[in-house]
Amino acid sequence: MKSSDRITGLIVGQAVGDALGFSTAYLSKSLIKRRYPKGVVKYSDIEADGWRTKENIGSWANNSSLMLSVLDRLIENEGVNYQDIAKRFVHWKNSTGKGIGEGTEQLLSSSTYLADPFGESKELWKRSGRDSATNTALVRSPIVATWNFQEWSLVEKNTEEVCKLTHYDPRCIGSCVVINYILYKLLNGETFTKEELISIGDAYDDRIAAYIELGYQPVLAKLKLEHELTMSYTLKTMAAAIWSYNYTFSYFDAIHALLMEGGDANANCAVAGAIAGVRYGVEAIPTHLVKELENNEFLIDQAKKLIKLIL
Repeated sequence: MKSSDRITGLIVGQAVGDALGFSTAYLSKSLIKRRYPKGVVKYSDIEADGWRTKENIGSWANNSSLMLSVLDRLIENEGVNYQDIAKRFVHWKNSTGKGIGEGTEQLLSSSTYLADPFGESKELWKRSGRDSATNTALVRSPIVATWNFQEWSLVEKNTEEVCKLTHYDPRCIGSCVVINYILYKLLNGETFTKEELISIGDAYDDRIAAYIELGYQPVLAKLKLEHELTMSYTLKTMAAAIWSYNYTFSYFDAIHALLMEGGDANANCAVAGAIAGVRYGVEAIPTHLVKELENNEFLIDQAKKLIKLIL
């Protein structure tokens, strides 16, 4: 498979996963079974409610908006410029900021953030009791794996730094690096082992390994993705993506299995969709999910610009 197909697959695969996963985001499994007894195959299957309105069904959410903000800066700067990415995050917060978390909004609203984004991010984490580890950085992280994708040391460094712009917890950083190691391997047509992932995770935080193990056991329900207090935990989204890689065998199944579990489904499906898009290529993503996705032409155009720079 051509690298261009994998890179386009990552970008489109993440956005499609985000948009289709929106169907069950923050719903319980019991409600999902009643609402979608035959599953969710197309965007028009998504039932509107107080949050899922007709206007936002079939479009990606904040997860992919943040990923695309990073992508836009990669293209504009022809490289990873941390300060400029931080500026873009502030612009995103001020312009739309849909779905922004309380901590991230507080950070990006600070008048001193742009003067020292890493320092401000670290201080916010300290004020949280060093216990803030949401998945926001993880869902925007996959695109970082495409830059210098043939050199792991550069991918790892860029992944760490882009994460730390808003999320300083070592679980956030480690989960981003683990996922981008998977993407690095797939982008280069290589395989990886559980032991490699655990070794990478251990370098950041010893709590990561247990969630990698969850991604290698066959019972998806054991991840408890719908659990109200932990559904947006970065390690849970990481584990869901690893599980999807190990136990599904097509792009659609990779995201559909996760969305039927509820919880932070669009985030889980966004990360799993990025991996599946690289693994199977953009042509493996169901055509109707691409054609019916709002602003799909913009996605393809951005992918072409990135590919022109890195291949």
